[in-house]
Amino acid sequence: MFFLTLLSLFFCWLIYREVVGNRFCPERFDRFNLIYLGGVFVLLIASAWLPIKYWSFEREMARNVTQLTGVAGVSFHCNSAFDSIFDNDLGVAGHANPYTKKVVFQVGWCDALMRYIEDPMGANQEAKFSMHMFTHEAMHIRGEMVEQRTDCQALQRDVEAAVILGVPQHIAKDHTEEFYTTVYPKHPYYTNLCAPGKALDEYLIHPPWGES
Repeated sequence: MFFLTLLSLFFCWLIYREVVGNRFCPERFDRFNLIYLGGVFVLLIASAWLPIKYWSFEREMARNVTQLTGVAGVSFHCNSAFDSIFDNDLGVAGHANPYTKKVVFQVGWCDALMRYIEDPMGANQEAKFSMHMFTHEAMHIRGEMVEQRTDCQALQRDVEAAVILGVPQHIAKDHTEEFYTTVYPKHPYYTNLCAPGKALDEYLIHPPWGES
């Protein structure tokens, strides 16, 4: 993504140089110049499309984290392979800092979340897990740093988070309950206190163990 951004800036410079260089000589805009400018413009669009797509997605996800948590000033970042070189938390799929209010998804996980949002009915396990990751990291933004408590808080808000992202509520409920019964018991953040009537039960509207 970093190199695509640089490449798109380079194409911008080529267009700027051509237009500014010929602004006092309109007759120099002959057929060749116009074809050249058109070609460079196409290359500019091709190289800028992915950075703009991720830039827009990141800002939308930041707004969604704020809507879910009530915390203002959140930023959301999709790591590229280049970004990962400088990430001290590369060993985890995502991380969040309540002090900087920044959420980071590692390489590939933003793509998985995009796939889930675009087609929740056809989502595979990776895409479904990316949705839970979104809620989990949002709980960190609220200030909870104990992973077991964070994950249980996220499980109890996964339906709400998915609806905020545009997923139909009935699909979100099915996926959340499926995750709780099949994936969560094997997850490193599992705790038996995340159960109906137990210590971490917040008695919310859409718990992962189903509504009573």
